[in-house]
Amino acid sequence: MNEASLRLVRGYVTSRPTRGNSYPHRIQNLVIRDYCDRNSFKYQLSSTEYSTPSCYMMLEDLVNEVGKTTHGVVAFSLFSLPICQKRRLGYYKKVLEQGGVFHFALEQLSINTKDEIRIVEDVYITSQYIPQTPLGGYYLKESINKGLEELCNSVGVQPYSW
Repeated sequence: MNEASLRLVRGYVTSRPTRGNSYPHRIQNLVIRDYCDRNSFKYQLSSTEYSTPSCYMMLEDLVNEVGKTTHGVVAFSLFSLPICQKRRLGYYKKVLEQGGVFHFALEQLSINTKDEIRIVEDVYITSQYIPQTPLGGYYLKESINKGLEELCNSVGVQPYSW
């Protein structure tokens, strides 16, 4: 890899939904381009993954380019990577072994060292459990107001008197 390619990264966009939302390629590329501008990377046109379920051929190609023609990969989102943790870890490790970096534009995360893999994986795994938490991680205004009123009444304070 020559000096000019030290900050050269390739984008990675997907045609499949990301966490239940479909983002047009144009929007994914704008997010990646903005991330690259903010981090002083030279952005090279993104590879677009096939829409076939569990197909990661384009990602494989991008990972294999790292260290040869590019410095790293900037994926639109961490959640555009495989669901299988073993497969994700394999991509992270291969990029690092080739002296590259793996970035996730939407989440503003990157993997520069093996220690950062744990941080990124914590984000990935934790996000998988949010829908299973009470209210799916959201609070209903009505239930908060009702709870607040009950608390105020129990201590003899007029609700919303402040």
